[in-house]
Amino acid sequence: MGRRIAKWAAIALAAVLALIVAFLVWLNTDPGRRFVVNQINAFETLSGLKVHVGRIEGSVFSRLRLVGLSLADPHGTFFRAPEAALDYRPFGYFRNHIDIRNLEIAEARLSRLPQLRPGDPNAPITVIEYGDYQ
Repeated sequence: MGRRIAKWAAIALAAVLALIVAFLVWLNTDPGRRFVVNQINAFETLSGLKVHVGRIEGSVFSRLRLVGLSLADPHGTFFRAPEAALDYRPFGYFRNHIDIRNLEIAEARLSRLPQLRPGDPNAPITVIEYGDYQ
């Protein structure tokens, strides 16, 4: 009986690992990159910073190009860049840090300084869902 349980536990673990690997592979496809873009575009911090990306080209796990990048605060868009080349390591997030190796923006427009909501500058970045902040 114990071997049978161990066998099914191993099969279940292998199935879960296969699903995780399949999801990670899928993220580097066009539909996966669109999913990531949707997640980025839904991002808003408690300070009111919003990030918008039109399209992602390249690998979502290392080097990519963000096309149509803009940043907004509660008063609207304050920064636009037609494209930005980014070299980063997203798995650093699991170690509680953002690992950006290189960010190149050849052309950008800062229309005004951001006017973010006040808060503790040393607090961790907190993401809220739209409509959660009053």
